[in-house]
Amino acid sequence: MKQVNVKVADLLIRLEENRMNHRAIFKSALAGYRKEVIKQLDVALKDATEGRKIQTAFYLSKPVDQTKDYDQAILMLKMHTEDEITVTSTEFSNYVMDDWSWKDDFILTNSAYTAIADK
Repeated sequence: MKQVNVKVADLLIRLEENRMNHRAIFKSALAGYRKEVIKQLDVALKDATEGRKIQTAFYLSKPVDQTKDYDQAILMLKMHTEDEITVTSTEFSNYVMDDWSWKDDFILTNSAYTAIADK
């Protein structure tokens, strides 16, 4: 099947749930990232004050946030004038199944800082 008609209200509910889950993962990863940055800076500060070799470069991937993709789709649906809308199989995969082209990178990067990204 290449496309399907869906009720806008049902699609909107699903998108808003997916956005909320996505945002929770990002916020948790951001908190974990900040803790890791502070931890590494504390080690560097201790090394500096105790005269040891100082690590000045840190290689931490920043948490990934794709909330804007959800926000755009949600706003488009809210502005849609009909009760139903036709979505392609790709759009269905993104909006309903929460399976986006960037999803693997999102999970990989954010799972370094939070366990909820693995769910």
